[in-house]
Amino acid sequence: MTATNAIQKIRVLLGVQEDEVAVAMASEMLVDGTEVKVEGELEVGKPLFVATAEGDIPAPAGIHQTQSDMLITVDEAGIITQVEEVTTEATEEVEEEVNVEMEEVEIEVENEEEEVKVEMEEEMIVKIVEAIKPYFEEIKEMQKEIEEMKGEFQSFSKAPAAKPIKKAEAFTANKMNAIDRIASIRKSNK
Repeated sequence: MTATNAIQKIRVLLGVQEDEVAVAMASEMLVDGTEVKVEGELEVGKPLFVATAEGDIPAPAGIHQTQSDMLITVDEAGIITQVEEVTTEATEEVEEEVNVEMEEVEIEVENEEEEVKVEMEEEMIVKIVEAIKPYFEEIKEMQKEIEEMKGEFQSFSKAPAAKPIKKAEAFTANKMNAIDRIASIRKSNK
Protein backbone atom coordinates (compact mmCIF):
# COMPACT_ATOMS: atom_id res chain seq x y z
CA MET A 1 0.00 0.00 0.00
CA THR A 2 1.38 3.36 -1.00
CA ALA A 3 1.33 6.42 1.19
CA THR A 4 -1.23 8.02 -1.13
CA ASN A 5 -3.51 5.00 -0.87
CA ALA A 6 -3.17 5.00 2.92
CA ILE A 7 -4.07 8.69 3.15
CA GLN A 8 -7.08 8.15 0.89
CA LYS A 9 -8.30 5.26 3.03
CA ILE A 10 -7.91 7.37 6.19
CA ARG A 11 -9.91 10.17 4.56
CA VAL A 12 -12.69 7.73 3.63
CA LEU A 13 -12.74 6.29 7.17
CA LEU A 14 -12.93 9.77 8.69
CA GLY A 15 -15.69 10.77 6.28
CA VAL A 16 -13.68 13.61 4.76
CA GLN A 17 -13.69 11.93 1.35
CA GLU A 18 -16.65 9.89 0.23
CA ASP A 19 -15.40 8.16 -2.89
CA GLU A 20 -12.03 6.57 -3.34
CA VAL A 21 -10.18 8.00 -6.29
CA ALA A 22 -8.85 5.29 -8.56
CA VAL A 23 -5.24 6.00 -9.47
CA ALA A 24 -4.10 4.63 -12.80
CA MET A 25 -0.87 2.73 -12.38
CA ALA A 26 1.52 2.14 -15.27
CA SER A 27 3.15 -1.26 -14.98
CA GLU A 28 6.42 -2.54 -16.47
CA MET A 29 8.31 -5.82 -16.16
CA LEU A 30 12.03 -5.74 -15.40
CA VAL A 31 14.45 -8.07 -17.19
CA ASP A 32 14.65 -10.24 -14.05
CA GLY A 33 10.84 -10.73 -14.09
CA THR A 34 10.01 -8.27 -11.31
CA GLU A 35 6.94 -6.08 -11.85
CA VAL A 36 7.33 -2.37 -11.16
CA LYS A 37 4.56 0.24 -11.05
CA VAL A 38 4.31 3.99 -11.19
CA GLU A 39 1.33 6.24 -10.64
CA GLY A 40 0.28 7.65 -13.99
CA GLU A 41 2.99 7.61 -16.67
CA LEU A 42 6.62 6.53 -16.30
CA GLU A 43 8.18 9.99 -15.71
CA VAL A 44 10.99 11.61 -13.75
CA GLY A 45 9.96 12.73 -10.24
CA LYS A 46 7.35 10.05 -9.64
CA PRO A 47 7.78 7.22 -7.12
CA LEU A 48 8.51 3.75 -8.53
CA PHE A 49 7.08 0.75 -6.70
CA VAL A 50 7.91 -2.97 -6.81
CA ALA A 51 4.87 -5.27 -6.81
CA THR A 52 5.18 -7.99 -4.14
CA ALA A 53 2.83 -10.51 -2.57
CA GLU A 54 2.51 -8.26 0.51
CA GLY A 55 1.76 -5.17 -1.59
CA ASP A 56 3.65 -2.44 -3.42
CA ILE A 57 6.92 -1.32 -1.85
CA PRO A 58 9.25 1.52 -2.93
CA ALA A 59 11.82 0.41 -5.49
CA PRO A 60 15.42 0.13 -4.31
CA ALA A 61 17.95 2.71 -5.42
CA GLY A 62 19.80 1.94 -8.63
CA ILE A 63 19.27 1.46 -12.34
CA HIS A 64 16.49 -0.91 -13.40
CA GLN A 65 16.09 -2.23 -16.94
CA THR A 66 12.65 -3.09 -18.25
CA GLN A 67 11.79 -5.76 -20.80
CA SER A 68 10.76 -2.95 -23.14
CA ASP A 69 14.42 -1.74 -23.17
CA MET A 70 14.00 1.23 -20.84
CA LEU A 71 16.48 2.21 -18.14
CA ILE A 72 14.89 3.64 -15.00
CA THR A 73 17.21 5.27 -12.48
CA VAL A 74 15.82 5.46 -8.94
CA ASP A 75 17.23 7.38 -5.93
CA GLU A 76 17.30 6.28 -2.28
CA ALA A 77 13.74 7.51 -1.68
CA GLY A 78 12.38 5.40 -4.56
CA ILE A 79 11.82 8.42 -6.82
CA ILE A 80 12.58 8.15 -10.54
CA THR A 81 15.51 10.42 -11.40
CA GLN A 82 16.05 9.38 -15.02
CA VAL A 83 14.26 7.41 -17.76
CA GLU A 84 16.11 6.55 -20.99
CA GLU A 85 16.13 3.98 -23.74
CA VAL A 86 18.67 1.15 -23.59
CA THR A 87 21.77 1.15 -25.78
CA THR A 88 24.10 -1.84 -26.04
CA GLU A 89 26.70 -0.19 -23.79
CA ALA A 90 24.07 0.74 -21.26
CA THR A 91 22.70 -2.82 -21.32
CA GLU A 92 26.11 -4.24 -20.43
CA GLU A 93 26.53 -1.69 -17.63
CA VAL A 94 23.09 -2.47 -16.23
CA GLU A 95 23.74 -6.22 -16.42
CA GLU A 96 27.01 -5.73 -14.54
CA GLU A 97 25.33 -3.55 -11.93
CA VAL A 98 22.45 -6.02 -11.57
CA ASN A 99 24.91 -8.90 -11.16
CA VAL A 100 26.86 -6.96 -8.53
CA GLU A 101 23.64 -6.06 -6.69
CA MET A 102 22.46 -9.68 -6.85
CA GLU A 103 25.79 -10.86 -5.39
CA GLU A 104 25.53 -8.27 -2.62
CA VAL A 105 21.96 -9.35 -1.87
CA GLU A 106 23.01 -13.02 -1.80
CA ILE A 107 25.90 -12.20 0.56
CA GLU A 108 23.56 -10.18 2.80
CA VAL A 109 21.03 -13.03 2.84
CA GLU A 110 23.76 -15.56 3.69
CA ASN A 111 25.06 -13.30 6.48
CA GLU A 112 21.55 -12.81 7.84
CA GLU A 113 20.93 -16.59 7.75
CA GLU A 114 24.19 -17.19 9.62
CA GLU A 115 23.27 -14.53 12.19
CA VAL A 116 19.84 -16.08 12.66
CA LYS A 117 21.43 -19.53 13.11
CA VAL A 118 23.91 -18.15 15.65
CA GLU A 119 21.11 -16.34 17.52
CA MET A 120 18.99 -19.51 17.54
CA GLU A 121 21.94 -21.57 18.78
CA GLU A 122 22.65 -19.01 21.52
CA GLU A 123 18.98 -19.00 22.55
CA MET A 124 18.94 -22.80 22.69
CA ILE A 125 22.11 -22.86 24.79
CA VAL A 126 20.64 -20.33 27.22
CA LYS A 127 17.41 -22.34 27.49
CA ILE A 128 19.34 -25.58 28.08
CA VAL A 129 21.52 -23.96 30.75
CA GLU A 130 18.43 -22.54 32.47
CA ALA A 131 16.78 -25.96 32.40
CA ILE A 132 19.85 -27.71 33.82
CA LYS A 133 20.74 -25.06 36.44
CA PRO A 134 18.47 -26.47 39.21
CA TYR A 135 20.01 -29.90 38.75
CA PHE A 136 23.53 -28.50 39.18
CA GLU A 137 22.44 -26.95 42.47
CA GLU A 138 20.98 -30.29 43.60
CA ILE A 139 24.20 -32.05 42.65
CA LYS A 140 26.24 -29.55 44.71
CA GLU A 141 23.98 -30.12 47.71
CA MET A 142 24.26 -33.89 47.31
CA GLN A 143 28.06 -33.63 47.12
CA LYS A 144 28.07 -31.67 50.40
CA GLU A 145 25.86 -34.32 52.03
CA ILE A 146 28.12 -37.11 50.78
CA GLU A 147 31.19 -35.36 52.21
CA GLU A 148 29.42 -34.97 55.57
CA MET A 149 28.38 -38.63 55.52
CA LYS A 150 31.98 -39.71 54.74
CA GLY A 151 33.22 -37.73 57.75
CA GLU A 152 30.55 -39.25 60.00
CA PHE A 153 31.30 -42.73 58.68
CA GLN A 154 35.03 -42.31 59.34
CA SER A 155 34.42 -41.26 62.94
CA PHE A 156 31.82 -44.04 63.36
CA SER A 157 34.11 -46.73 61.93
CA LYS A 158 36.92 -45.79 64.34
CA ALA A 159 34.64 -45.98 67.39
CA PRO A 160 34.42 -49.37 69.19
CA ALA A 161 31.14 -51.30 69.01
CA ALA A 162 30.97 -51.82 72.79
CA LYS A 163 33.06 -51.35 75.89
CA PRO A 164 35.97 -53.78 75.82
CA ILE A 165 35.83 -56.60 78.38
CA LYS A 166 38.90 -57.42 80.35
CA LYS A 167 39.45 -61.09 81.08
CA ALA A 168 40.56 -60.54 84.65
CA GLU A 169 37.39 -58.63 85.51
CA ALA A 170 35.22 -61.34 83.99
CA PHE A 171 36.97 -64.02 85.99
CA THR A 172 36.76 -62.14 89.27
CA ALA A 173 33.12 -61.30 88.71
CA ASN A 174 32.32 -65.01 88.40
CA LYS A 175 34.60 -66.08 91.19
CA MET A 176 32.74 -67.12 94.35
CA ASN A 177 34.20 -68.04 97.56
CA ALA A 178 33.80 -71.61 98.83
CA ILE A 179 30.97 -70.86 101.24
CA ASP A 180 28.89 -69.15 98.55
CA ARG A 181 29.40 -72.15 96.22
CA ILE A 182 28.22 -74.60 98.80
CA ALA A 183 25.15 -72.44 99.51
CA SER A 184 24.26 -72.28 95.83
CA ILE A 185 24.60 -76.06 95.43
CA ARG A 186 22.32 -76.70 98.44
CA LYS A 187 19.72 -74.33 97.00
CA SER A 188 19.73 -76.05 93.66
CA ASN A 189 19.22 -79.53 95.31
CA LYS A 190 16.18 -78.65 97.24
